[in-house]
Amino acid sequence: EVFGTPGAANSTLVANAGPTSENLAHFPVVPASGESVTISVDATDPDDIGSLTLHYRVEGGAFSTSPMTQLGTTPTWQGTIPGQSTGNVVQFYLTATDLLGASSLIPAAGPDSRAMYEVEDGRAATTECINNFRIIMDPADDIWMHTDRNLMSNGRIPCTVIDRENTIYYDAAVRIKGSERARYSSSRVGFNVGFPSDQLFRNIHRSI
Repeated sequence: EVFGTPGAANSTLVANAGPTSENLAHFPVVPASGESVTISVDATDPDDIGSLTLHYRVEGGAFSTSPMTQLGTTPTWQGTIPGQSTGNVVQFYLTATDLLGASSLIPAAGPDSRAMYEVEDGRAATTECINNFRIIMDPADDIWMHTDRNLMSNGRIPCTVIDRENTIYYDAAVRIKGSERARYSSSRVGFNVGFPSDQLFRNIHRSI
C-alpha cells in the first residue's frame, strides 16, 4: 500500500519553482487597428523578481520578445505589444525569472498556451441588446478544427474568449457543436466552450 510521504519531500519537489503570478491581462481588451496593447501581470517570488520578458507573435508567425517593466515597488509588471492590422490575432506569453535564476512561464504552457487578442475587425454588434462573444483562436488551430476530417471531433481546442468586449477568459477551450449537417454548414454551426474552474463564465457556468 502507498500512503504518501507526510512530513517529507515527495516526487513533485523542486528546489526553486520560479516566480508565481496572477491577474494576467491585456488592455485595450479589443484594440483598434494600429493601437498598441499593454500586457500586465502581478508576479511574486520569495527570492524577488529579476526580470520578466514578453513574447508575442502575430497571425501564428515567429515570436518576438520585449522586456517588461515593474511599476515602482508594486508586484505589477507591464510590457507593450506594437499596434497591428485589422483582424490580426496576437498570441503572447511571459517568462519570469527570479534573482537566483529560476524561471517560470505565464501562462504555464508558455508558447503552447493560447493567451490571445484580436484587433478590432468591425464585426462586433453595436446595439445595446446584443452581447458580443469573441472566440479567439490561433489561425492554425482554427484551420485544423474546420478541416473535414476533424469537424466531428468533440475534443476542445484552447482559445481565448472575450465576453461583451471587456471580460477576458484566457484558459477557455472550444469545440464545434451540432449534428453532422450543422457542423458542415457555416450558417448553422454552433460551438461548445469550456471554462477553467477558477474562472467560470460570469462566475456561474463551467461550459456554455
